[in-house]
Amino acid sequence: MKFCQHVQHYRRANDWSQNRLATAINRSRSAVATWDSGQSVPDFVTGCQIAEVLGITPGELLHGPGQFAANLVALRYAQRISGLTMANHLRMKFSTLENIELGRRVPSEDAPLTAKFAKQFACSPTVLYGEIDICDVFS
Repeated sequence: MKFCQHVQHYRRANDWSQNRLATAINRSRSAVATWDSGQSVPDFVTGCQIAEVLGITPGELLHGPGQFAANLVALRYAQRISGLTMANHLRMKFSTLENIELGRRVPSEDAPLTAKFAKQFACSPTVLYGEIDICDVFS
């Protein structure tokens, strides 16, 4: 993943719009849009502010989540399912889903939790751990 995808991932995992992030760090929405699109990157201080408001470390923002977390957020976002709705549907605490989407917890491929996610998105559990073409997800 590229840095711009990390910004998008963590912003979407927290169900934050570009405008909400911009307001939280006292920047313009268009600045956030340029980071999301990869046209520019924030300076170090701004990157630390972004990480702080999204509840992650600067290292997590820089290096990104694991593939499972990225795929989960991309699929959830493509289906326009909020984090809270998904957590309720899967009968799990929102904080558990949040930790998974932020890459702090990764269920094993044979875990019942992985099976729940696969069923939600009508895919094989192994798909959640592989590379997903984002263009295919949003088409």
